[in-house]
Amino acid sequence: MKVVLAVHSHAPGLKLVSLRADRRGSIRLGQLHEVHRKFRHYMLVDDDQALRRLVQRILTQQGFHIIEASDGAEALQVASAYAEPLDLLLTDVIMPKVNGLVLARRLLHERPGIGVLYMSGYVEKSILLAKHPESIVLQKPFTADALIAAVGQMLASKAQQ
Repeated sequence: MKVVLAVHSHAPGLKLVSLRADRRGSIRLGQLHEVHRKFRHYMLVDDDQALRRLVQRILTQQGFHIIEASDGAEALQVASAYAEPLDLLLTDVIMPKVNGLVLARRLLHERPGIGVLYMSGYVEKSILLAKHPESIVLQKPFTADALIAAVGQMLASKAQQ
């Protein structure tokens, strides 16, 4: 089953990501790496260790370098010590200490070119996108194919900048 990513504009600057299934085949996990080789450094932030490990494993298999943090405060410390550019922030929204919205705002200030992909099981997509229209929201729970499609969409958007 092939997962197709569609971006819908519901209002100026507002985009929602949806996934549609197609019976013609499946997404090759290697496609993401082949198309977006120049965007390789990702920061993954989630207080759920099991989810963090799973996402890290999926993206590492694609050849991406992942740095991790368990909350926003730790992520800010790790990012300040990380010398390489950060291409993408994948963050949970609701976390202890510093939430994902504050984290994204601070990292965007410090590293203006970073893409933001929010992962959330609780926060309404439209609320997040109204505040951060250039981001993508991936609703939890999600599949590996949905993760790869969302990352691919964000990287395609970055490549056009």
